[in-house]
Amino acid sequence: MCGIFLVKSKNSLNKLNCVSSSNLIKSRGPDFFLQKFFEKEKLYISNSILSISGNYKKKQKELVHNKKKDLYISYNGEIFNWQDIAKKENIEADNDTQMLLKLSEKYKKNNFIKNLFGMFAIVFFDKKKIRFIFIVILKEKKNYSTIIMMVISLFLHLLNQ
Repeated sequence: MCGIFLVKSKNSLNKLNCVSSSNLIKSRGPDFFLQKFFEKEKLYISNSILSISGNYKKKQKELVHNKKKDLYISYNGEIFNWQDIAKKENIEADNDTQMLLKLSEKYKKNNFIKNLFGMFAIVFFDKKKIRFIFIVILKEKKNYSTIIMMVISLFLHLLNQ
């Protein structure tokens, strides 16, 4: 299981505190640790990764992003059919995270999640619009999805203010 850690502040963040705090989730994803500060160090997102499927670049330290570096993704979970979707959509990707990023760019809306099979949480950060998009799908544990979506909706509202 991977881990997502996000901190947003009106003032500059203490880098050491952010990194130290995000180190607490490293055990959730001991294979890779990706992180990035945004908005003049007022936003910090990190992602600890347990590589179940696909490949990651060993030297990669920054969050996965598009070529323009204006859309970033932090992802937790597993999409069981990511290779089938990548093939069907003609997307070149080494892992499910890259496939998600490219698929979201292709369709621009949350419509792209309807064909995904698995359990996952995704945080997209769009630098151009300075906004977050959260997606949580718990197809195997539907009892919790309503509660989690309410919490995420509130959190999203607060972050995008």
